[in-house]
Formats: sequence, structure tokens, C-alpha cells
Amino acid sequence: MMTDKQFYVVHSFMTTDLHLKGLEKELYAIIYGFSQDGFSKFYGSLRYLETLTGYSRPTIIKTLNALIEKEFIFKEKGGFEVPSSYRVNLEILGVVKILYHRLKNSVGGGKESLQGVVKNLNRGGKETLHNNNI
Repeated sequence: MMTDKQFYVVHSFMTTDLHLKGLEKELYAIIYGFSQDGFSKFYGSLRYLETLTGYSRPTIIKTLNALIEKEFIFKEKGGFEVPSSYRVNLEILGVVKILYHRLKNSVGGGKESLQGVVKNLNRGGKETLHNNNI
């Protein structure tokens, strides 16, 4: 049952860095609140998310799947009497911040700047850019 004291926090990076909107941002914020330490997970039910956000179960499921597909969150399937859990992908936060700051501070922000970012992320050279599947 929901109480008046339940809440979640939407951090500015969720909008500015991850470009999340609407229900995606709400669900991400809820899961982030439970798993931002890198060890904990969100074990809440779909019913909990429905009640907290006011959206329907199919919409919640569709939006969670979109966040999983974008690799913003991970789902770990539960087993017998163990619910599924969700956690945020903390690594993507670091990559997004690196890309944003490198491109923002680069001169021109063109192809050469992007190759420099990829070089630093892959610890390789320009030749790694064409093999990069990310």
C-alpha cells in the first residue's frame, strides 16, 4: 500500500545527460533511487510502479523494456518465489558524461573530435572506430 511519505527524486542528469522524458524518466528515477549504490536492486512489483506513477501495466512494461533495450537499466529475472529485479546501468552514466564533456570542449566538435573520444574510450587508435559496434 502506498503512503504519503513515498517519493522518488528526478536528478537533472536524467534530463540533461540521458535525455529521458515522461514515464521513462519516472521509472529510471525510481529504479535509480534503489540501485544507485551499484549493489542494491529494485525489487518492486509492477503493481507498485502502476500505483506510484498512475500508468497502466502494459505501459509500464513497454517503458521498462524500452529502458532495457537502451541499456539504461538491467533486468534480472527472478525464480521460484523470487521477484525479478532491476538496476541502473551506472557505466552508461560515465560514458555519457565523458562524451558530452569531450564533445562540448572540443574545437569544431566534428569527426576528429569524436574519433578522439572513441580512441580514449577504447584505448585504441582511429582504426578502432570502424570496428566499434556501440
